[in-house]
Amino acid sequence: MTDGNTKTLLVITAHPADAFDLAAGTIALHRQRGDQVHVASVTHGARSHAPSIYDDKQEALDEAREAQLLQEIIQEKKQEFEAAARAVDATATHFLGEDDEPFVATRSVILRLAELYRTVRPDILITHHRTEQNHHDHPEVGDASARALVTAARWLEGSRLEPYDVPTVYYYGTQDRRDVRINRGTVGVAASHVVDIESVVDQKREALKAFATQKYQGKGYSTPEYLNRRLESVEGHYGLFSGCRYAEEFIARGPHVTRLLPSVR
Repeated sequence: MTDGNTKTLLVITAHPADAFDLAAGTIALHRQRGDQVHVASVTHGARSHAPSIYDDKQEALDEAREAQLLQEIIQEKKQEFEAAARAVDATATHFLGEDDEPFVATRSVILRLAELYRTVRPDILITHHRTEQNHHDHPEVGDASARALVTAARWLEGSRLEPYDVPTVYYYGTQDRRDVRINRGTVGVAASHVVDIESVVDQKREALKAFATQKYQGKGYSTPEYLNRRLESVEGHYGLFSGCRYAEEFIARGPHVTRLLPSVR
C-alpha cells in the first residue's frame, strides 16, 4: 500500500538486535506502506551478546580460541541481523562491524555514519537518544549518529558524494535500565510519538526469534517463554498507556510544524 508519497528511512542501532527490539513493528508498517527502510548496526554485537564466551567461562579459553570464537559469533550475529531484517521485509542492511562493549565513538566512526547518510539519503533517521538507559553502548551510538548529521551536511573528509542534510530525526523511546540511568545521571525523555504495531506484532516476534544466540535473564530470544513475556511487558506496556494493544515509542528531535493540530481519530 502506498499513497504516492513514499519515504526512505534509515534505522541506526548500536547492536544487531536493537533495531528489532525497539522498532521492528514500525519498520514492518513502513514497508507495508511502500517506504524504503535501511537498517544499520554500528557494532557487530558479539561481545554484548556472546554466551559462547561468557557462559563457558572466558578464563578457561586460550587467546587463539577466544579470537576464533569472536569471529564465529560475529558471523552468527550478522546472519541473525539479516534474518531479522527479512522478517520485517527491510529494504537493505548495513553491518558496520565496529567493536562493542565498550563502543567508542571515534572520528572514523562518525565519518562512516556521515557517508552512510549521504549514500542512503533518508527522509527519516531513527537512532538512539544520548540519554537512552538501555545499554551503555546505545547513547554512545546515538551521540555519534547526531554528530554525523552535521558532518554529512558540511565537509565530509574523503567523500565524493553530495552533502546531505537529514530532514527528520526520531530517537527510540528511552527504555529504563537503572544501572545505566544511575551511572550516567540521566533522566529519560518522554515519547512524543507512539506507533500502534498490533497488526504487525507477529512480524516483530519473528524478527526477535532470529536472534537465537541472545539471552535475557537466562531466557533465549527464540523461546516462546521469552517472546511472550517480552511482548506483553514492553510493547504491551507502551500500548496499555496509549490506548492500543502493542506499541513502540519514539522521540522527535524537533517540533513538527503543521498548519493545523492533527486529530488522533
